[in-house]
Amino acid sequence: MAVLEDYQKASGQRINRRKSSFLCSNKIMSSRIRSISNLLGINRAGGFFCYLGVPLAVGRLKVRDFQPVIDKVEGADGKRKLHWRSWEAITRPKTEGGLGIRKLSEVMHAFQIKMAWTLKFQKDSSFWAVFMAAKYGTMQDSTSTINDRVGSPTWKKMRNLMPFLNEKVQWSIGEGECRCWQENWTSLGPLQNYVSGDILEEIKDLKVKQILGPAGPLPPTVVLSMLPQ
Repeated sequence: MAVLEDYQKASGQRINRRKSSFLCSNKIMSSRIRSISNLLGINRAGGFFCYLGVPLAVGRLKVRDFQPVIDKVEGADGKRKLHWRSWEAITRPKTEGGLGIRKLSEVMHAFQIKMAWTLKFQKDSSFWAVFMAAKYGTMQDSTSTINDRVGSPTWKKMRNLMPFLNEKVQWSIGEGECRCWQENWTSLGPLQNYVSGDILEEIKDLKVKQILGPAGPLPPTVVLSMLPQ
């Protein structure tokens, strides 16, 4: 309620509760849904509803759910109202004859990469990352402590993006806190990609400072012998 009240004060707008509704998972208990509805003074949306003409729902929408939007653009009789250009042409830069509109898939991918970055590197300063770690466990590379069937779609997407993130991110050696095998600190990508077989358990979690530092527990020659020639 405080968030909604702050929004109204900051924007000068008033929320019309009769025209408002909220979405929630079907797994939430009925008693909790009633409590939320009574607290907000807003009813729960049944099935899915439209916002600015676009259908919204919990979970994935089907093609048929977008039929009203398609009918508005093409016409219910199947005759197109507008002259279309290919999406590929529209998303080209203006200098190449396009409209300079970014591809939604690329925008979504960029946002997902940003979320994965927050989850991996800002897990102690982001409330969202703290919540995800508390619910699903910490994220290391592409694995986690949660069962695949239990994790949310967002969590699964973050997990699948970790190999891509590890490959693209390169560390600058400071105090050497990054992990030797799993992090990219040599511009070659994660070194575990170059090692045949499993990395020995005793050096699996080795940090860079333990190799390059003067007080490393293992002689550098031992570790370097496992690196690509």
